[in-house]
Amino acid sequence: MRRGWFRSACLLLLLTLLFAAGCALQTEDGSGSRAGSDTGGSANSFAAIIGHLQEHGELPEHFLTKAEARKRGWDAKSCNLADVLPGASIGGDRFQNREGLLPAKSGRVWREADADYASGCRNAKRVVYSSDGLYYVTEDHYKSFRKWTDS
Repeated sequence: MRRGWFRSACLLLLLTLLFAAGCALQTEDGSGSRAGSDTGGSANSFAAIIGHLQEHGELPEHFLTKAEARKRGWDAKSCNLADVLPGASIGGDRFQNREGLLPAKSGRVWREADADYASGCRNAKRVVYSSDGLYYVTEDHYKSFRKWTDS
């Protein structure tokens, strides 16, 4: 009886350590993002969103503007997007570039789209794209940007 308890305790400890190691690998970059977020691992990754924009000239169909999502029951303060609109993401709204961190040009319009959204409250990751084909990503809710390159 005592030996069975010891085996169970060791197995539980081993499983806990393996689970913790797996979680650590997924957030190794410190961003809290899962592996593959930049490489197209999901329909909401930076690469998948930008690839769709480049190929089709518009966001994938599961993206809704904030106004469209509100009409369908989304309340940002309640963090209920996945509950009321399963599979939907927020995107397509105009981004004003008030801080001037992105390159300005007469006639250029910037738009934004959530990246890596799954459920709950929206995260800080966004794709920001221009009317003339520029793509930038932010992982800190517009505090900094990096230009997206296909490589």
